[in-house]
Amino acid sequence: MASFNAGLSGLMAAKYAIEICGQNISNVNTPGYSRQRVTLAPALSNTTPIGMVGTGVEAKNILAIRDALVESRLLAQGSNVGYAEVMSRSSVEMEVMLNGAGSGNLHDVINEFFTAVNELANMPDDSVGRNLLLTAGGKLAENIRSLSERIGSFTDNIDDELDIQTKAVNGLLERIAQFNGDIHQVSASGKVPNNLIDARDETVRELSKLINVQIVPSDFHMVNILHEGHMLVTSDKAIALEAGYDSTTDDAYVGIVNGVQIKVGGGEIGALLEMRNEWVPEYVGRFEELTASIIREVNSVHSKGVGHTGYWESWISTNPVSDKNGDGDPANDVLAYADLPFEMSEGRVYFNITDLATGEVVDQAYIEINPVIHTLDDLVTAIDGLPHLTASSRGGNLSILSETGYGFDCTGRLDSHPEPLGGAIVTVSGEYNGTQNDMYTFTSVGTGTVGSGVLQVNVTDANGTLIANLDVGGAYTPGEALILPGGVSVSFDDSGGFTNGDVTTLHLVADSDTAGLLPALGLNCFFTGSGEDDIAVREELLENFDLLAAGLTDAAGDNQNLLRLIELQDEEIVGESQLTFNGAFQSIVSDVAIDVSHSETVEYNQGLMLQQLQNQRESVSGVSLDEEVAKLMQFQHAYEASARYLSTAMQMMQILVDL
Repeated sequence: MASFNAGLSGLMAAKYAIEICGQNISNVNTPGYSRQRVTLAPALSNTTPIGMVGTGVEAKNILAIRDALVESRLLAQGSNVGYAEVMSRSSVEMEVMLNGAGSGNLHDVINEFFTAVNELANMPDDSVGRNLLLTAGGKLAENIRSLSERIGSFTDNIDDELDIQTKAVNGLLERIAQFNGDIHQVSASGKVPNNLIDARDETVRELSKLINVQIVPSDFHMVNILHEGHMLVTSDKAIALEAGYDSTTDDAYVGIVNGVQIKVGGGEIGALLEMRNEWVPEYVGRFEELTASIIREVNSVHSKGVGHTGYWESWISTNPVSDKNGDGDPANDVLAYADLPFEMSEGRVYFNITDLATGEVVDQAYIEINPVIHTLDDLVTAIDGLPHLTASSRGGNLSILSETGYGFDCTGRLDSHPEPLGGAIVTVSGEYNGTQNDMYTFTSVGTGTVGSGVLQVNVTDANGTLIANLDVGGAYTPGEALILPGGVSVSFDDSGGFTNGDVTTLHLVADSDTAGLLPALGLNCFFTGSGEDDIAVREELLENFDLLAAGLTDAAGDNQNLLRLIELQDEEIVGESQLTFNGAFQSIVSDVAIDVSHSETVEYNQGLMLQQLQNQRESVSGVSLDEEVAKLMQFQHAYEASARYLSTAMQMMQILVDL
């Protein structure tokens, strides 16, 4: 019988081995499949007079060829590749958005705006040029809004993808838990479900591309899934995740349903969270800073100019203050905390009051502002105290009106006729070219009449420093202009005399709004809005081109304020880095391009590493058709030999029977 057992066991062992070869060959292209082998061992031997004689071969089990170290490295690398792919794809999308389409990118549109300013400066009275400038301003505003909308949609898409991928993770976790249950059921019967294990491990690799995971082996060939200290799969039980948003920071997060947030790292979801919470907000912040600078600086210049219609007779603010204390009256809220779009500081706002009949400045006055103390009501009171001006507030907006026959502006023009010095009329001419506000104090030295005797006028600046000693005695011709520092000239007539120690002052204004009140409240502004979502050209300008503040006076051909606007193009005024408008935008574009280059390089390198690991896994666990064909032939010969051996044994038995 031992002979028959040896033959039969050889046949069965070869049969099993051939079937496994067929299994391997048929799964040569199956993702995640691990090639299998039949484990063979000699069967028990019988004791005979001549010694131990074997009873054949025993097929012990079917073994799947796996390398645990390679499998572990594949999981980690899958997470790296998923992260790199999302970062690369997303940064490229941002780069495409910034480069613009159709209407051009922001860099080009900014240049078009300043080109229109420059062309109007050459012909400031040209209504067509005014229209073109307002059109260019509208195009700039539309481009900014459009870019903001695209970035907003980009963020929304990240949110949608985050939700989809989180649900995908939940599906994979459920499948892994189900596989674990099936594997446990088969393993408990003493069998090894290699195909189920392969399918589960392939699912784990899919999961690793979404989030980084660790495998914790368990009983009966099951595995537990660990992520950032949280067990997501335990045996045949899975925990569901959900995407959410922090109510305080608006940051997106992934957490356990009805449980704690998880600091997801790696994988596509880790990259999406980094994009959503860190990368995009950084560039959005810089874009917001640029937009705010454009609105604030252009409005600051425009508000200090004069339109083709002449000096202003009324202003209404476009940025209302908020009712922060909730008493129903926004006018009594402190300005610094009233949700104004631009910060204010302690300073002054200078107003020139002009007699419209003569065109002469009849008064130069200012109001003091401290935004951490003062309210809109305080502003109304202060402006009401200026000559020929009245102010009021309604719904958080400030309104300024001039008396009939008078106009006002904040150009900072020189007061050509300050208060007399003693009995002498003082006339000032020129244009102040200093960079800081100053005040000249004129003090008479001596008593007498201008143009006779020994008379002098000492001139000191705001610091009390003597800057000029003017001889207005016998050697002086009354009305003769005397040059002072800062581009200013002064003359004295002989209509009256001096008394020693007479004093008058002259305000020299480089910046008529050191508090930043005009752009903060949106008074006489070019752009309305507070940022990239609502920037627009002020509607009144579009309805009446002549309200465009091109000059500093009502004189025909005055382009002085346009020249101030042109200077903004090259001023380094954006952010802490002190960049120009275009410089700030180019900085964003350049940094995104650097990120794109870096992320594409990382994606390529991580892909190469993943391919190497996959090749390494294939060399260990993959199916080689050449090897399987060779094994097939080997076991076919073994099957034939066992069959011949069995036939021989049967013939021997028949001979014994025939005796």
